[in-house]
Amino acid sequence: MELVWLWEGVKVLVGVGTFAGAITSAYINKSTQKHIQKQHAMISDKLEKIKIYENQSASKKADQAEKICKNYVDALVDNKHSKKEKEKKFKEMRKELTEILGQIFFYASDSTVRRFVEWKNIDNSRFPEDDIGLVHSVFLAKLIIEYRKDLGNTDTTITHEDLLSSQLNDWNNVKERFKNYI
Repeated sequence: MELVWLWEGVKVLVGVGTFAGAITSAYINKSTQKHIQKQHAMISDKLEKIKIYENQSASKKADQAEKICKNYVDALVDNKHSKKEKEKKFKEMRKELTEILGQIFFYASDSTVRRFVEWKNIDNSRFPEDDIGLVHSVFLAKLIIEYRKDLGNTDTTITHEDLLSSQLNDWNNVKERFKNYI
């Protein structure tokens, strides 16, 4: 009789334990699910903000790249102006590009910023007057190639020499004259 009573007591304790375990498990599952949902919502929100930033950044980078390319082409095709007019035009070009410097620091990669600073710090007095436009074109071409990488062409094999050769008719002659800068 005592064994039956003991056996019935064990069955009750096992039942209570199983019931308590089920309740605890349900509570933990519900709590974990809430935590996972909060984490998922937070990650989704951050991902959306990153996508918005990247879209805005890409748009600004594209605008900046267009301005740089415009100045690059202007520097290449400026054969019809006098030396004074060319100097004035280069000052205007530097001013325009310097105005976008702040945006470049915000949106461009480190390598692009370095190329921009390299171009901006060109010492025109180191070059013959007839060559200054071409020297600027070489440095701007390097900047444009770096910007291409920023705009998503990270695996590009195109070089600044490729860009220059596509724009200049006498590339082989120019390349020899500027081999120290290319």
